[in-house]
Amino acid sequence: MKHRIALASALASAFVLAQLLPASAHMQMIAADSLLVARPGPLTLTLSFGHVDGSGPMLDMPRPARLTVIHEVQRQSLLDDLTEAEAGKAFQVPLRVDGFGDYVVALEGAPYFDPAEGAVVEQFTKAVLNLGGAPSDWFDQIGLPVEIVPMVKPYAVPAGSVFTGRVVTRTGAVGYTQVELIRVAGNPADPPERPWPGALTVITDDEGIFNVTIPAAGSWLLAAYGAGPQKRTDTGQPLTQDALLVVQAHDWFR
Repeated sequence: MKHRIALASALASAFVLAQLLPASAHMQMIAADSLLVARPGPLTLTLSFGHVDGSGPMLDMPRPARLTVIHEVQRQSLLDDLTEAEAGKAFQVPLRVDGFGDYVVALEGAPYFDPAEGAVVEQFTKAVLNLGGAPSDWFDQIGLPVEIVPMVKPYAVPAGSVFTGRVVTRTGAVGYTQVELIRVAGNPADPPERPWPGALTVITDDEGIFNVTIPAAGSWLLAAYGAGPQKRTDTGQPLTQDALLVVQAHDWFR
């Protein structure tokens, strides 16, 4: 009983602290016109890096280490199709969406040194697109060093509903780690006089599961900072591995 009380107290303290922590400044984003694809054919993804919440500038994006799309368990590299956009600040890549189902795009960023963190940062971002409403791959763990596995379709979230996900590594769940919900700048539902006030942060349970309410329609980014298992680079520098997931919410029931 004492152990349970101590654990509950520690979690409560961590939750209060987490609410006060600011969002990390630099995040990888995968953007499309919509994660719900209207018709078969080619589309373009934009990969960007920086203050996706609009709190600061977007930065020059290093060329990704890997870029993969998974559809019905089949994997394909998109790295050779990357082209620079916006004077080097972003990349674009074509993606052909022909068959019904999910297309899981996994962006493995090149490690970079962040002076504010005093560490090398390595980010793993996922976005799931869907054609035709038929689910196929959205709930699968795809084998990244650390990732957020959705337990709700991340492209079909009703605004105001609860989103559930799980933070995992290749060897198991990441318990009691912080997950931030970040509003992606440029959402049309944001009135100028009512900007999103910052990041909402929750804590995973011992199975790596978290729940967070998506307050409004638009694009959101979930980020689990420092959740990866590797804490040092091969040369001994401090390393933080982040897992990110793009979520799209819709005003279907309002």
